[in-house]
Amino acid sequence: MNMVEAYVNHGRWVADCPECNVGLQLPRGAYQVKAEFVMIREECVTCSAPTRVVWPDDPDSIDTALKDRPQINRNWYPHETVADLILENVSHVDELTGRNW
Repeated sequence: MNMVEAYVNHGRWVADCPECNVGLQLPRGAYQVKAEFVMIREECVTCSAPTRVVWPDDPDSIDTALKDRPQINRNWYPHETVADLILENVSHVDELTGRNW
């Protein structure tokens, strides 16, 4: 079974199939999210590879840190912390309040 990490791209939770690299959109609320393995499908819709997703410990905090950004800038990757996102928000407050992102 392939294991992949969930991440946020343009405000969408996604994961990439390691076999064919197709991005699979993950609907929030449809899965138990607790840093456990969560089956997104029994197989990739493109290549049929079995795939499981590893979610971050607290995706709600990630969503909250991204919520005021324009959709194109709502991105998070597993190497980033929520503190990193908050620091980015503070560093770009002019862009956020002026909607210049």
